[in-house]
Amino acid sequence: MVHNEDGQPGSPTLRRCLDDLVPLIRTRGVLLLGEIPGTQELPQLIALVVEHALELGLDVIVGLEIPMTEDVSDPIKAGTGPFFCRAADYQDGRSSAAMAELVAQLTTRRGALQERANSHDDQHLEIVAMDGPWVAPGSPVPLESLGILEQPRNDVMASNLLAVMDNHPRAFTVVVAGPMHTRVDRNAERSLGQIIAAWHPTAVALRVTPAGGQTWILTESGTGQVAELPNVDVPPGALWAPEPGADGHHGVLNPGAVSASSPGSALA
Repeated sequence: MVHNEDGQPGSPTLRRCLDDLVPLIRTRGVLLLGEIPGTQELPQLIALVVEHALELGLDVIVGLEIPMTEDVSDPIKAGTGPFFCRAADYQDGRSSAAMAELVAQLTTRRGALQERANSHDDQHLEIVAMDGPWVAPGSPVPLESLGILEQPRNDVMASNLLAVMDNHPRAFTVVVAGPMHTRVDRNAERSLGQIIAAWHPTAVALRVTPAGGQTWILTESGTGQVAELPNVDVPPGALWAPEPGADGHHGVLNPGAVSASSPGSALA
């Protein structure tokens, strides 16, 4: 985790993003972040947001676009499963080293809360691996996964997330997925965001719009590499309106210039 000049975790721009999001966190709302996967900064911001919500005494749910077959309960195994350990050349940003570290960090934090709950407190941090099962290319599909894999991805992700949200109705929830999944407008193809917003109408969807930098992508030809991002003229921090715009999001979140995160296999 990067620290700023005051010794606080996160860059000044990430702290600005957190400050802008505090009112939403305090309302125990639902925040959908349409991310550009493969950066170091987005997982860092999620860690800041989660820690702030926990410091406020809130229950917290974190929904991530990673397969439900990944272990997000054991701090030793978290972020080290088959999805994160794919060959680097075939990894997209969803399984970056930064995301693997976030999953491990959140799982460790969850374990600490559970230990404390055994004594005097009962605060919850839930990590939801929302996506369908991961099946390596060329591998046989397990019979128990066939039915899930035949369902639309957005339906699967929403079902996995809502099951946890129903168990913790007063939790603050932050969801990280691609912007095609987090959009909440009803004029587009059915999305995760649409489904969540139907049950939680006050959900806020923000499209992550960095001020340039680099990210790790999987190209159309099927190879992973670092890619340059354009410098979009958007103020730093988070800004949103009451209704979603043409892109299906209520606003934008600019974490500043971003840097690419290496694939999760680099940690193996």
